[in-house]
Amino acid sequence: MMKLYFNYDSFSRRQYVFCSLVLFGMFLLLRYYFFYPNESSLNDGKCSVVFEHIMQSFKADADIYDAVIVYADEIADEKPMWLPYTGNGNITVDVFEKGKMYIRGLTGEFLDTGFRPIVDVTLQTQYKSMLGAYIVHFKDGKVVKLQCYDVGDQCVQVVTTYFVHRTRPSVFIQHISISNPTVNLIESQSQVSAFQYTGSANGKVGMSVVLSNFAKLLHLLIPSFVTRYTVSEDVNKDQLKSDAIHSALKAFYTVTALDDYPIIEEHTKAWNQLWNSGLSISYSKAPNGLNGDMINGTMYYILCHYELQSDNSMEFSNRPSHCYSSHSTYMSNLLAGATGVVQALLLSFGALKHTAHHLEFDQQPQDLHRDFFFRNIYFTKSTYVNIRIMVNDENRAIMYASVNRTSPAGKELFACDAGCLDPPIELSSSSTLIPVKRTVPATPILYVTDQREHIERLKMSIHVREVANAPAHEHHIIALHKHGHRLGGLPPAFWFSLGVLLILFHLFLFKLIYNDNENLYDILGVSRHASLKQIKRAFVDLSKKVILYIYIY
Repeated sequence: MMKLYFNYDSFSRRQYVFCSLVLFGMFLLLRYYFFYPNESSLNDGKCSVVFEHIMQSFKADADIYDAVIVYADEIADEKPMWLPYTGNGNITVDVFEKGKMYIRGLTGEFLDTGFRPIVDVTLQTQYKSMLGAYIVHFKDGKVVKLQCYDVGDQCVQVVTTYFVHRTRPSVFIQHISISNPTVNLIESQSQVSAFQYTGSANGKVGMSVVLSNFAKLLHLLIPSFVTRYTVSEDVNKDQLKSDAIHSALKAFYTVTALDDYPIIEEHTKAWNQLWNSGLSISYSKAPNGLNGDMINGTMYYILCHYELQSDNSMEFSNRPSHCYSSHSTYMSNLLAGATGVVQALLLSFGALKHTAHHLEFDQQPQDLHRDFFFRNIYFTKSTYVNIRIMVNDENRAIMYASVNRTSPAGKELFACDAGCLDPPIELSSSSTLIPVKRTVPATPILYVTDQREHIERLKMSIHVREVANAPAHEHHIIALHKHGHRLGGLPPAFWFSLGVLLILFHLFLFKLIYNDNENLYDILGVSRHASLKQIKRAFVDLSKKVILYIYIY
């Protein structure tokens, strides 16, 4: 009878497990339709579905730290961490803070112009709810504002793109795209109409603003705003004002004569070229860990305040061996434009330093407990260096170096590790392994030069007492970055949950056994007046049955 009982119960439980697996599979299939809507579901008036669909591409950019997303509720509740902001070094616009526009003054600081170029779009009817977000796109140098209004059974979408043009110093463009399937009117509210400003000058700064009319299309509004300023030491005010107006009109007519796409493409291409050089870093879950979003965001906000490289600054940036190495030059007017600022930030992040005929990577092995990739570090004209740091499965740092040449005339580059005791290694376009070594006293872990003889001179001039391969990092250091705690592997919550599940399983098991019998004496199979020895023997027999029960199931 015992055998038949087990087989019957086992069969029913197997059916239960099989049904559970089938239901789980059906859930996975249905999940696709909920999270990946088809064309029909996007038109059913559900704003949340439409909003998520539009946000998919922006979330993909945010995942690789090319952009950050600030949702409307985050802005309403508190001061956001990320500021919707755009600029080109001449003018900047704070999209969130009432659309303030700033211009660069004589001493480098940015001055509030009092001009508010932002156009807001509002509905002339009541709506149930609104979903919104700002997307600050670092790589493309623009800010996108997304609004979805739930009106009845329909969804009204407004997508606004703001950018100060990267290559046209005096142009700010706001592009508004509207999808309105309802019969309700949409109203544009602007502070520009109340802004009567033809030009002014105070002997130092002259400024003129020219506004275009709205080009009204079916679902598209294209307002263009152009401002121009002139800086001078001692110029007649009337002449300064006249020059500012003339410059603004010239820039205005040039821009409005072009189509939208070439203007946007020109701006995007210029920003993308700035990001040819940069830094990639593995994600860290450690408390207060520095990650890619913070690095790219910092670089973006700094670059918004610097012009593209001028011809004069280009000459200075082509001589990296003369890099300044004393106090900070952040506010210096001789900085080599936005391109030079990117290179300066790379040198700062990586403790890299240019000296005569060589580039040195002055990091120490104990600090290389994350993956890094420094791309396109300027060495000489048409020659750039890439440095990659990887932490392998043994928790050891591994270093690779390569060279990018933008023309066949690029120089040959050679590298040596810490101490330069080994023969020089010629770098190529493919990654070359460079041993990571620790020296006493500490020296840079990598030297790159365009002269083989320079390696020999470094070998003679660097004095070290000890050179050895860098040891592996301690496990808790790597675990802190990978898992957010020093335990490593699975998080503590997993082990706690597993313990709770084991306890509940055993309680459930004994409950099943208890429910099959009326009381404890029936479970043990003894009478109420049995001796202690009989009860112990019955308990041993019961334990054997429980073990067999667990084994079968």
